[in-house]
Amino acid sequence: MARIRALSRGNENKFIGGEISIDTICINPQKLEVTISENIITLSVKEMQLLELFARNKGQTLTKEQILNKVWGLDSEAELNNVELYIHYLRKKVPFSNTNFILKTIRGVGYCLFLLVPLLALLAMIQ
Repeated sequence: MARIRALSRGNENKFIGGEISIDTICINPQKLEVTISENIITLSVKEMQLLELFARNKGQTLTKEQILNKVWGLDSEAELNNVELYIHYLRKKVPFSNTNFILKTIRGVGYCLFLLVPLLALLAMIQ
């Protein structure tokens, strides 16, 4: 059991890179912090890896399988409901309503971090 925990700790920082700024969100993976309008939110490692993955792939729909493989790893025993659970945690902690972003569930496919401003502009052009 100790060996399994030690191996899982080896993956902890695999996606954590440099600071990312998108619109009103500033993500600092090294400190596990997200700043939105001067409010600092501390995330767990997995929550940060998820947010970083979405930020680096904003506007792209990621399947649960892709997320599971990139955040937990190919040889992890985590299941798809782990992805759903951590998306839930991320949505509870990060107030996306205070930003121009939405973490959207694409039913039957996965999740996507959308920038609302171009989406609203597109809707205005259609009407």
